[in-house]
Amino acid sequence: MSTDYKRKIEEVITLYKLEPEICDLWVEGPSDSYFYGHFMSRMGSKICIIKGLETLDCSTYFEAYPTLNSNREKGIFFSNLLNQQIKNDLRVRIIVDKDLESLVNRDPPSKFTLYTDFSSIEMYLFNEVVFSKIFEIGLNGFPIRPSETIRAFENILVDFFVFRCARFLLDNSAILVSLETNVVIEKHGLIKFDFNDYLSKFLNRNNLLFKREIYLEKINELKKNINQDLRNYMHGHDFVNLFFKYVNRIKNNDNFKIDNFSKALFLAVELAELRKYNLFNNLEKVYKN
Repeated sequence: MSTDYKRKIEEVITLYKLEPEICDLWVEGPSDSYFYGHFMSRMGSKICIIKGLETLDCSTYFEAYPTLNSNREKGIFFSNLLNQQIKNDLRVRIIVDKDLESLVNRDPPSKFTLYTDFSSIEMYLFNEVVFSKIFEIGLNGFPIRPSETIRAFENILVDFFVFRCARFLLDNSAILVSLETNVVIEKHGLIKFDFNDYLSKFLNRNNLLFKREIYLEKINELKKNINQDLRNYMHGHDFVNLFFKYVNRIKNNDNFKIDNFSKALFLAVELAELRKYNLFNNLEKVYKN
């Protein structure tokens, strides 16, 4: 379970030095805590404590590292500090989303970091098994097959992920324009997304119209490097928000709430299926009693 109070990062590292037998798993947030905690429980690990990175106080380092307001960046920073200060291995790991790493090469992870197998935790939900459960059980039937829905989502989510990477590399502080408000979903399931129009809105909002060709060149350059499972090139929140809008449009039901919908997606995951992924194999190796 995750603690609900903050501890300074220096205190936690000192504790690990004094008590190297401690068994902790740090994750990005409350939803991650429940998801990974449920897997660990089913795995039979009774000694591992799940802790949320939101409870880690890194304020001492904020001035030198302003990006530490993100739990993901906090986790990577924490992992690197552990690697620098503790030479022996511990039964401590920090799980963070792979995020943009498939296209944007940043600092390599330390031995205490575990990346998700795909861009984010939500990508474990992007498959026909989960979609089928949601359609058949959660929605009491759906007029469009899971495979068709996945194909409809892929191009849009990949295009927007590549755009996110270009923004990170060119203007990381620029304000994003919402994806879902620029997507048109027709009643029979066709999804329309005009990327050029979206790019114009983004550039105009940030007074960057003069950089249009630079963005297009960077996007084309990044697309050439797409060579893995497409789940490495989709943003988790974009997927959940698009799926939520899609279901509401097709089912014509405004009673769904995004938080409940997101939780339902995670409930549809088969825990046995997770064992085929590297992240969960590594968790079993580190934390198996």
